[in-house]
Amino acid sequence: MKKIKIVTVITLFLISLTGCKKSKEEIEREKKESLKKTFLIQ
Repeated sequence: MKKIKIVTVITLFLISLTGCKKSKEEIEREKKESLKKTFLIQ
């Protein structure tokens, strides 16, 4: 569970940093990719 939380926090942090430059569609795509990665880690 800790790994998932850490990955989520890092992902959200990166999204907030790059969110200003990227469109909402790109952010949503990144969220889906990061979710897939967290499931693969388990």
